[in-house]
Amino acid sequence: MPFWQSRLKEGRDYVVENENICPVDFRSTGIIELNKKWGDGLQQFVEIKHQVKLSTISAVTNYISNISFFQKYHGKIYGTTGTLGTEKDILFLQDLYPSLSACRMPTFNRKKLYEVKGTLKKTSKEWKSEIKGVVMSQISSNSYREGRAALVICETINKAKEIYEELKSSIKGEIILYSRSDKESLSKIDKELESGDVIVATNLAGRGTDIKVSKKVNSNGGLFVILSFLSENTRVELQAFGRTARKGKPGSAQIIACTEHLQYDFRSAVSLEEAKSTRDRLAAERISSMMNDVSEMNLREELFSEYCETLHDIYKKTDGDDRKVIVAIMNEFWGIWLQIKSEDIDHQKKSELHQSLKKDLSVARQESSSQTSPCSSIYHYINFGNIFLDDKKWENSARLFDKAMKQDKSWAAIAFYSHAYCTIKLSKGDYLTQAKEDLQKAQESLKYLSEECLVCLQFIKMATVDSGKGEPSSLEKQMTSKCSMYRFFDKNITEAIQKIDEIKERGRDAIVKKSPVFSLVSDADEALQLEADNLYSRGLKYVFSVEEKPRFCWEGLVVFLLGVLQIVAGALLTVFTVGTLAQIGMGLITEGISDCIEGITAMVTGEFSWKDWAIGKANV
Repeated sequence: MPFWQSRLKEGRDYVVENENICPVDFRSTGIIELNKKWGDGLQQFVEIKHQVKLSTISAVTNYISNISFFQKYHGKIYGTTGTLGTEKDILFLQDLYPSLSACRMPTFNRKKLYEVKGTLKKTSKEWKSEIKGVVMSQISSNSYREGRAALVICETINKAKEIYEELKSSIKGEIILYSRSDKESLSKIDKELESGDVIVATNLAGRGTDIKVSKKVNSNGGLFVILSFLSENTRVELQAFGRTARKGKPGSAQIIACTEHLQYDFRSAVSLEEAKSTRDRLAAERISSMMNDVSEMNLREELFSEYCETLHDIYKKTDGDDRKVIVAIMNEFWGIWLQIKSEDIDHQKKSELHQSLKKDLSVARQESSSQTSPCSSIYHYINFGNIFLDDKKWENSARLFDKAMKQDKSWAAIAFYSHAYCTIKLSKGDYLTQAKEDLQKAQESLKYLSEECLVCLQFIKMATVDSGKGEPSSLEKQMTSKCSMYRFFDKNITEAIQKIDEIKERGRDAIVKKSPVFSLVSDADEALQLEADNLYSRGLKYVFSVEEKPRFCWEGLVVFLLGVLQIVAGALLTVFTVGTLAQIGMGLITEGISDCIEGITAMVTGEFSWKDWAIGKANV
């Protein structure tokens, strides 16, 4: 993995966009693939290198190739292309699609493209100088014509920037750098180019882009295209040259490549023609070996189709949270199964794989349906436990959390925590002691996560100091937020343990009140809310607080009844003594009202002290 990471170059294989690593399809389309991530941990290696936020590792588990997609139309697809490639490319397509038929159609207008003989320079300095010289000669006026417009197509974003910097001080017209396909960049190349204008671009401008030029430019020979690298096949080269001499208009093109930029197999070439010959030979060899890749791809799709049948049956027979959890578990099982069987897939052990998948899927489905993890995953049991937790089936929920706890005590903090919640809800036996033990184990397990995070944070800070950057990186901020989230969770556990101790000391019972895990942190703190979401995705749906269970206070009832008696006695004294003992009667009524209020308060709170009540009476 580090080997591949070291070969990837920023501005060629990827770019850093908005604190994200985005792969670039530089060899073919030049597109920045905003929604693509490399697999097998490569994406995360590059993110660590640039100290940007770590994304979640993912595995490709769903397969449908272009081949299968087209075959679903049963030969009812029609299309046209101007750059199908060489005869080898056509033969390969006919092998893939036996019913494919193709014919050559003449263009409506005669193509007026003039290809200038290409050149291969030895050094990067000579290469840039040659490109500059050719561009300046083409966009400048001479004795027989005025200036033209030029398009320089570069292999990578970095190379495009180099050429742009080389040219910008010499270009009198407008020079445009086009290396990304956002709206702003597209708007720059949407207008007509005038004489003296230059576009420096990646392969984004090498295919599917209609570069408009003014009538004056067309009258001076049209757009001049420079392909500044040797493309990996003829098709890409033809697509680049197709940016000029369109719809019967004039245009010319030239390849200006550099030996230093060529792949290793081409380095020995002494001329562009020799390099092209090597390129075409290697492209033909790749096409020949691609049928093996197609066979592997077809096998993966067959296996995926078989898995989809099982998944479809699960969708029909389950619903709600059960379906959601079982499907998630089966998807994870399928991804792990693919990784385990990758060598067998490479060796095309078709019948063995189909038999194994059928058997393994059957077992996995049975285990998932009986709340057993086919992958022995802590988080599968936690998710099952959460389903019963939402249904208030505390015993079933506690049983599944217990299974998760037994899988690996070192990493089962969420399982221990949720089990403590269920234990208090059940309130059986010495439940407070058991809940406290669960919470202490949750805290111990959480320490492993916290320490791991802190160690990572220290390494990141050291790297930040070495790089000389003053501001903390987004990766450092992410790890800081993660550590803070663990501290909030640990604080919640500590408070619950302290409350349990207080309740036990008073000989009382406890209740728990749950709230969403997001309530642990401020809604305004987006980074902490994101980390709360990470805990939620790992099964911590709720956090809880422990409180003393309110009890009915019989003492309060006695005081309340005593107060009622005093009110009645006071009223009787006032009425039947015709005012003689009215003062005493009013005193009894006042005391009675006071005792009623105190009695009601005691019954609501469950708290009453005869000593405090007596002292209060003595002070009246």
